[in-house]
Amino acid sequence: MSIYKSKEKVDDYFERIVQEGFVPNEKPQGVSAEDITLVLNRVGKFSADIRDAILCLLDTEFPSLSANSNGIPISAGAGVAHIGGYVGIYLRHGKRLDREGRDYWIKPLRDIGAIEAITYQDRTFVPGHLKAKSPNSAYRLNADFVELLKSVGTSDFEACYMWWVDSTDERLHIIHELQSKESVSSPHKQLILDSIEIYARHFLPGYFPVFPDFEDGNRISDEERAMLEQYGIIFGRIDDVWPDVILFNAEFKSLWFIEAVTTDGEADIHKLEGLMRICSNSNKKYGGVTTTYETWSRCAARQKKEKNLVKGSYVWIREDPTKQFFID
Repeated sequence: MSIYKSKEKVDDYFERIVQEGFVPNEKPQGVSAEDITLVLNRVGKFSADIRDAILCLLDTEFPSLSANSNGIPISAGAGVAHIGGYVGIYLRHGKRLDREGRDYWIKPLRDIGAIEAITYQDRTFVPGHLKAKSPNSAYRLNADFVELLKSVGTSDFEACYMWWVDSTDERLHIIHELQSKESVSSPHKQLILDSIEIYARHFLPGYFPVFPDFEDGNRISDEERAMLEQYGIIFGRIDDVWPDVILFNAEFKSLWFIEAVTTDGEADIHKLEGLMRICSNSNKKYGGVTTTYETWSRCAARQKKEKNLVKGSYVWIREDPTKQFFID
């Protein structure tokens, strides 16, 4: 595939690769147009434009058109013009889909949580449209919707479809909360906030935060100290490990910890030993620990190198916010 040139107009790029003989993948990620049509008909959202926009966002082989995005596929995120060019020119050999028509081939998918608004920032895609009319605003398919499409033709399809329908309200709620967050100065602080306000709220019922380490180490505010003392949590000694978040469940008298990783600091075996000491010193039960990451790629890069996530812990990935993973 000829690489997109930064000064090349989107329409010119797609017209060039068509002339050079490149053809779209007919079954990106093993999903055909017929598979997509079946699912869209089931959810009452079928149109040819919607179907073909999904084909674009499934394509893991076609390169992203975002600036400095070598190695990133269009499936990771694409702007309206990129999707319109892919569908209208590359797929149909016609004109790019009208940008104003996005209300007819993007919005219906957002209404059911099948597509997510994202922004291209520092060579990755982050949740939400952070600035109105930004050229870096983009869209990607929800990971659960992709799995539903992949299940067409298998014995699991009906169960996957029913789960998708039943979980739509919760999925939309989580996606909306995540995409509506304003950016903050520190990516680490933003991940801590999202870990509390999105992950903990939905996956840790009964737990509430008593200490967030926004200042990145060894400082407890007077307000945080008062809350720790109120619930009898002994923390802040010189030999204590410093988790990014401590949460407390008053009913079970248990503590849960979160490590928000943008550079390093996963919940490994040594961190777990320190967290258990905090529980013991506080006469509290150990509830669990979760390592959170911004993206799948960050998680993969860290774990390919470190392989340090402790058994029995959990992982949550912000760009795939509707699920968590248990480390066995």
